[in-house]
Amino acid sequence: MNVADFAIADAALRGFRLVREQPRLLLALILFGVLVAAPGATAIDFSLARALPANFSLGAALQPRDPRQVADLATRLAPLWALTVAYDFLIFAIVASAVNRAVLRPADSAFGYLRLGADELRQLIVIVALFLVTLGVYIACLIPAFVVISAVTALARLSGAAPSAALLVAALLACLAVMIGVSLRLSLASPATFAAGRVIVARSWAMTGGRGWRILGTYALAAGLVVVVYFLGSSIILGLTAALGGGPDGARDLAGPPQTGGLAALVTPARGLYLVLSGVLSALIWPVAFAPAAAIFESLSRQAPSGWRQ
Repeated sequence: MNVADFAIADAALRGFRLVREQPRLLLALILFGVLVAAPGATAIDFSLARALPANFSLGAALQPRDPRQVADLATRLAPLWALTVAYDFLIFAIVASAVNRAVLRPADSAFGYLRLGADELRQLIVIVALFLVTLGVYIACLIPAFVVISAVTALARLSGAAPSAALLVAALLACLAVMIGVSLRLSLASPATFAAGRVIVARSWAMTGGRGWRILGTYALAAGLVVVVYFLGSSIILGLTAALGGGPDGARDLAGPPQTGGLAALVTPARGLYLVLSGVLSALIWPVAFAPAAAIFESLSRQAPSGWRQ
């Protein structure tokens, strides 16, 4: 490992170090998760559930008899879906800023590193831009892939052979690999933007060059840790809420919006406990998920070439 590189395990575990070394960050994230993130997500889910027709079935919706019903449903749900995406992006921007601040400016600990200002706005812009870029890359890859698949399928039919589904699967996987590769190259845009005080993507592309496998290994290890924390936390949450009342089936129902009872169903003791515990679980997961990119950027920036500081 050269002096301008990073340790995979150290970067992947940086979130756990933050939780241990920066209790202000953890407390702020817990309050944010309990008071803002979890209630907001629940309210949006509740609105989505109420916008769906009675006895809605996803399987039936995917095989509609009347295209007009699908168009009407999509028109009704589009604003709520857009609100869901916008809300998630805003939550991610606030949390990413807090984690970047804790890693890159540990002395700036006012309000538990959690703010709402110019840094958060720049993070929101970066998150939206990266989403659009990666989605665009995937679509741009699919277009020529489907052209080739259509041509091969046509030739196969002319020769009497059956079209191969494996070709479609291979094309989808290839485009997914391209999208992941681009995402890895741009994954340091968030901490780079935070450090520069302006939206910047090119620095991430320069810094990640030749380090794709190391970065992929770091994120894969961090993702595995997130899965472990999530399943352990979810098991505890389900156990506690089941013990409060409703049993296992009632506890699982709390994970979704209430089907009956209106707004009153949102303020039951079991659902209140579930929301609090879900907020705490999110606060434990966020540092583990967001800190690796900031840790990689911090390590690579220590002896960054002049081109990286543009």
